[in-house]
Amino acid sequence: MYVVELIFEYLSTKLEVNGTITATSITATATGNVTGNLAGNVTSSGANTMGTLTMAGTLTSFNILPAANTTYDIGSSSYGYNTVYAKATSAQYADVAEIYEADAEYDVGTVVIFGGDKEITVSSLGNDTRVAGVISENPAYLMNDSATGLPVALLGKVKCKVVGSIKKGDMMTPEIVIRNSYDGTIGLNILAGAFRLVCTNGMIIGVIAQNYKNKHSVYNVSLDDIEPVIDETIKKTKIIFKDEFPILIDNNIKERHIVKFIELFPLQANQVVTQRLIVDRPKTFWDLFNVGTNVLTHHMSRASESTHTLENSLYGTMKKWALSEVGHA
Repeated sequence: MYVVELIFEYLSTKLEVNGTITATSITATATGNVTGNLAGNVTSSGANTMGTLTMAGTLTSFNILPAANTTYDIGSSSYGYNTVYAKATSAQYADVAEIYEADAEYDVGTVVIFGGDKEITVSSLGNDTRVAGVISENPAYLMNDSATGLPVALLGKVKCKVVGSIKKGDMMTPEIVIRNSYDGTIGLNILAGAFRLVCTNGMIIGVIAQNYKNKHSVYNVSLDDIEPVIDETIKKTKIIFKDEFPILIDNNIKERHIVKFIELFPLQANQVVTQRLIVDRPKTFWDLFNVGTNVLTHHMSRASESTHTLENSLYGTMKKWALSEVGHA
């Protein structure tokens, strides 16, 4: 009897079997590996920690929690589930994106359009009707993820690249406008620069990089002569965005610039100019330029010649002041 008790005491501590165990039920605490074919149900209660669980049947559980937050995956890039059935899901990020093949590598936040040598290319027009979306950084949901290309946000909130400080509703893009007429009533006009849409009727204000005009006559230039003009226009527009805008953005104004800025406007506009300065609190020459465009487009007469004269000279004045500060630095 004593020997039998010793045997059962040993078995209750360590059981090693090289073969098959057939039992109605087994209740135990396992800390090692369980390897083999389990023909039945495996039921676990309480908090359990295990390594890899491989099974061909169905795993039924109340909650499946990872050992650490945002660390582990369900499935992998090589092995994924076919269909996931769920009532609701949530995500940390805020956009729905899809992979599109791009004609170049674009930074996160780049606005892209359908076109170019591939599926998408960078947008360079204001009010572009071909916009596909914005290059996403961390999509909440990514479609077509096995394809080669860049994630383009189609819906939701996403970072977007801009030049300078902007406010809600501002839209300022490099743009080329070509106007002509069939009957000769309007001459050929190529206007390019960086413009902000002022009203839905198409009125714009901004920075003109090139303004080419040619009257209709028997000595008109041919279309072949216009192509280099457009190329030169594009080059000048790129210079404005790359070289000139940063000068205004990166340099702070002084008190004397505020005084000189107010003096640019007619006396009847002094009150509204002062109010905008108090509200907007401009710090850089770019901020000051935006205060000026706001006053010109929303608080001064569009029929006044002085309004348009100041519009045409405002950017040049801000650039001159900023360059002067750079020279003093």
